[in-house]
Amino acid sequence: MRLVLVSRWAGGPRSDWYPWLAEVASGRFSEVLVPKMPRPERAEIAAWKQTLTELLAPGDKLEDTVFLGHSVGCQAILRWLAEQEPGRRAAGFVGVAAWWKVVDPWQSLLPWLEHDYPIERARAAVGSAAVLISDNDQYTPDHAENAALWRDRLGAEVVLQPAAGHFNDKVQPGVLELLLRKFGV
Repeated sequence: MRLVLVSRWAGGPRSDWYPWLAEVASGRFSEVLVPKMPRPERAEIAAWKQTLTELLAPGDKLEDTVFLGHSVGCQAILRWLAEQEPGRRAAGFVGVAAWWKVVDPWQSLLPWLEHDYPIERARAAVGSAAVLISDNDQYTPDHAENAALWRDRLGAEVVLQPAAGHFNDKVQPGVLELLLRKFGV
């Protein structure tokens, strides 16, 4: 099974816990991909979806792919999955610091908050879904509402990790634990 990790806003392959996770997960997944997303400090929906399209050819078996998104990376994955051919389905989705709403969004983030894509198609393209959120994330302080939206919109299992903020530490054992529990690799 392959793991595709999509970074947060202004993040890249060497940010936060991504290098750590890529290293510890490499023995459990056949491949761990952490693409460099274009202009991460001003993430644009079309460019991020295009990067995923270039990374994952139409013939790739998505059923052997687990997607892991961090913050805006979750939204990029779901928007990309919503555009896949009906019946094309990923093995799963894990969202870290995942959100549907953000308090005090900056101007260039606003397009990501418009859920003008067929969420039901994204849900159909996701096998098993889980999100890891915190009770003190500065971008989504209402973790109860955020959790309810993930359950409602994606049918996701929601795991609350107290005091984890926006999950920016260099090591995040909770991310690995959820990933291994959900996908048993």
